Amino acid sequence: MDRQSIHVNQKTQTELERGLKNDVIAEREISDTENYRWMKAFMERVEYLRQERLNVSGEYSQKKLAEKAGIGLSTYKDYLSGNSDNIKLKTAINIAHALRCNLSDLIDDGMIDRTR
Repeated sequence: MDRQSIHVNQKTQTELERGLKNDVIAEREISDTENYRWMKAFMERVEYLRQERLNVSGEYSQKKLAEKAGIGLSTYKDYLSGNSDNIKLKTAINIAHALRCNLSDLIDDGMIDRTR
């Protein structure tokens, strides 16, 4: 092999590595966007039910719900604002139980990717 073809092969390898890195970054961004959308939809349903319960019983402030779910108010507000989209399944279940509903009541069918 001459020097010119070695240089072309190295450049191609470098371009492939750069392309792979870009693909990984894009996949991570798509995943982050999906997590954000899921969490936003989940928390919108939580807030809707919380407000509904607040109007009926007066005992469902964000602070009370967070306490009943076993999380801090700041964590609850992070979920609500989208600052955190990393909720544990146990926490989601605890929120549902604190609202006296099933987890399935808080999860829209469109939120679950059934193709995976």
